[in-house]
Amino acid sequence: MTQIRANIGIGIIDHLDITKFADNIKSNVSSTAQMSVFQDIKEADIKSIMKCSPSKSCSLDPIPTYLLQSCEAIVSPITKLINSSLNIGVVPKCFKHALVTPLIKNSKLDCNQMSSYRPISNLLYVSKLLERCVAKQLNSYLSFNAHYEAFQSAYRPHHSTETALLRVQNDILSRMDNKEVTLLVLLDLSAAFDTVDHTILLDRLKNIGITGLVYDWFSSYLTGRTQAVFLDGVSSDSVNLTCGVPQGSVLGPILFNIYTQPLGEIARKHGLHYHFYADDTQLYTSFSVKGANTSVLSISNCIADVKTWMQSNLLMLNDSKTEVVLLGTKQQLSKLSNLEISVGNVNIKPCTKVRNLGVIFDNNMTMEDHVNNICKTSYFYIRLLGKLRKFLDKATGAMITHAFVTSRLDYCNSLLHGISSSLAAKLQHVLNTAARIVTGTKIGNHITPVLKSLHWLPVVQRIAFKTALLTFKVIHGLAPSYLCDLIKYRSTSRDLRSINDVLLDVPKFKSCIGSRAFVVSAPKLWNSLPYDLRTAESLISFKSKLKTYLFREAFT
Repeated sequence: MTQIRANIGIGIIDHLDITKFADNIKSNVSSTAQMSVFQDIKEADIKSIMKCSPSKSCSLDPIPTYLLQSCEAIVSPITKLINSSLNIGVVPKCFKHALVTPLIKNSKLDCNQMSSYRPISNLLYVSKLLERCVAKQLNSYLSFNAHYEAFQSAYRPHHSTETALLRVQNDILSRMDNKEVTLLVLLDLSAAFDTVDHTILLDRLKNIGITGLVYDWFSSYLTGRTQAVFLDGVSSDSVNLTCGVPQGSVLGPILFNIYTQPLGEIARKHGLHYHFYADDTQLYTSFSVKGANTSVLSISNCIADVKTWMQSNLLMLNDSKTEVVLLGTKQQLSKLSNLEISVGNVNIKPCTKVRNLGVIFDNNMTMEDHVNNICKTSYFYIRLLGKLRKFLDKATGAMITHAFVTSRLDYCNSLLHGISSSLAAKLQHVLNTAARIVTGTKIGNHITPVLKSLHWLPVVQRIAFKTALLTFKVIHGLAPSYLCDLIKYRSTSRDLRSINDVLLDVPKFKSCIGSRAFVVSAPKLWNSLPYDLRTAESLISFKSKLKTYLFREAFT
């Protein structure tokens, strides 16, 4: 099984004919800044990292992680070991062995097919501490020297699937408000992390200024890696890895982002909007009905260039799994027909909805399909909880509910700002039902006292909480630049008292669709908050005051 898993990346590479793309292998990105040595790690740094690290253990660990984290005496030797690795540019051999646990991607997939599994690498806890130390310094270097791709949201501070989707949704709704249609393409890669070529990756690192001992350390990190499959307490034989970066590691995803950074330049060259989340690639363009043919041609040409670039960089675009959706009002979409996007040898027709980073976009952007999916999944877990409730105390019931129900209501819920009252009512019914199960309240009793006793915000207020929180982060530089670019302070030509009220500019919009865009909804909501909330200085203080305010607004 291990040999099969290790050969997947090599098999994909062998399938690619890269001879005609040889001129495209080297990156055009270059840097005048350099990172040639690592800074020494202090014991206080290791203590802080250990405190924030998950307590999960790997079978390779000689002692359980929770025990290691509680042992003060171990901090000093770990610090010396890590500094030794960084100062000589060598990663210990035992740190480069992984036990791979195959996790099925979807319960509906064929469990007998290797492609149905995601290979998660389990590594020594101390090796992950080393990677976290390197990642901290590497991220600081990339951030300070602007080497990040602006629209790459994976594995970056203050970035998330929610911020990524919020920007994409904002662009779509804003264009819908202008009676334009958006063509969104979701590209699918096959075993993307497994096919990363080490030579090309090291070349990328060199081009962004990684030199000296730092370059030697990354070269050591990538070479000589081994893995074995660990399943049901049994480990297979080890095999050598000649390509790929380990999923489940700290540095693997960051290195993958660096590897795929040139994709942004390709999208910009074709005048398209784009957003990346690790190997999830979104390309989109908005146009009037008259300009449909030109826009379809532009996005088809872009996809062709992306495919060429991926082949030259030993990545494989999965043509048949690429999804396309047309997004717009019913009136505008009715004027378009027979659109097809060419992806390799496959012509793909737009579908009516797509799942995008866990959120379902329907072609009218009503979010109805997404809300229905949340309700369906939540009720499944609520029914299970109902059967177990008599064996649980209230606190445990609430904890399980948060893990399986309210977490789904809150996931990316800022995208639900301004949805119809009927959809909001569906979500509220889910929350009410969960509250009744937790507290053992009968259906005939009023739900308001129950929600108040649990201190749960109603759904509309939960959405407002998330939107206001993101707006606070934008104002205080704790959000991605692509969201910060959307928000502007209200300007005035006169010296008024309100100039210090921290009020934001609300752009003009033509319809309720436009009012749902973050560029409009965020400043409208922010300006409606009390003065003491808008002028809160710390995130903790703002969150506390905001919940108190919304709770009072909901129940008084």
